[in-house]
Amino acid sequence: MPRVMLALGASSRLRVAQYVPFLRKAGLDIALRPFLDNAYLAALYAGQSRRGAALAAYGRAFSLLSEIERKRRRIG
Repeated sequence: MPRVMLALGASSRLRVAQYVPFLRKAGLDIALRPFLDNAYLAALYAGQSRRGAALAAYGRAFSLLSEIERKRRRIG
């Protein structure tokens, strides 16, 4: 039987995700990308260091900002 990994911290993700259908209906292209991943949350709940996972989250965020800027330049 395959093991299912549940997303930690899913309640906040669910609160945001509930608006996706309405935003898409309004013509927006939506992609949900959590800032803090399960590695960060697992370390938090275990009382372990989260420095590496936090740095990785900021790296993903800066990468996403660059991606958004590239797309914005192509559009306008």
